[in-house]
Amino acid sequence: METLNELGILQLRSNLGAAAASQDAALEIARELGDAAAETNALDRLAVTCSHLLEFDRALELGERALALARGTGDPLVAGRAMDSIKLAAWQIGDLSRLEALTSELEPLWRERGDLWYMQWTLLEGGFVPIARARWDEAAERLADAAAINRRIQDRVAEMLILDALCWLHRSHGEYEEALTAGGQAVALCADVGWEGCAAATLGSTLLDLGAAAPAAEVLARGLAAGERIGASNEIVRCLASSPGLTCCSAIVIRRRCSPPGPGKCSNG
Repeated sequence: METLNELGILQLRSNLGAAAASQDAALEIARELGDAAAETNALDRLAVTCSHLLEFDRALELGERALALARGTGDPLVAGRAMDSIKLAAWQIGDLSRLEALTSELEPLWRERGDLWYMQWTLLEGGFVPIARARWDEAAERLADAAAINRRIQDRVAEMLILDALCWLHRSHGEYEEALTAGGQAVALCADVGWEGCAAATLGSTLLDLGAAAPAAEVLARGLAAGERIGASNEIVRCLASSPGLTCCSAIVIRRRCSPPGPGKCSNG
């Protein structure tokens, strides 16, 4: 059971369908054993995989089931891991109130236990609440705290996503030079850690804001291909959602290069 669960976590970066199958199998064994803590662990990991597959209804259902079981164990750490899986779904669907409530409960728990790995994720994902509400200084402080923890524990996957979040923050605040730097660093890290579709969508959108259609197209195409390779629905959708802007950017570039002699005509044909 534990091997299947860990295998599912590893497969998140290579084959999300296989990851879900491994965690489903782990869940079945946990139920056979009647081990509530083990079932909670299998449920919350499967919930995370479902969020990456954009199966948010199932992700929330599994996360809530995990939390109910976890509360029954009386172990705050088991409950914290269950809340962590709900947090991911709440973040991805933009449920800011739920995300804020969960991170407010999780942050003191991880600080008290000294769990730096979970703490960095709580700070990272919780940072999107102030980003969405245009509280720039608060968002920057949370992401800086996440980055400081990450430097201590050297988690390269989280490092990439912290840089990606910084790209979101700077772009939202109109700081495009800083956004391009953070986004470029995030995409570069993807060669080693995966999840290129996530970072590509953020950087691609930033490039489109600046009218850089050709670089944006290249970044988004790579991200889309990476998402399709592992079956990551969230990465595929984000890259595709950014791509329509390419048509507008391309049209602007064409218009700037042309000096139309008359309505609907372009001097260079």
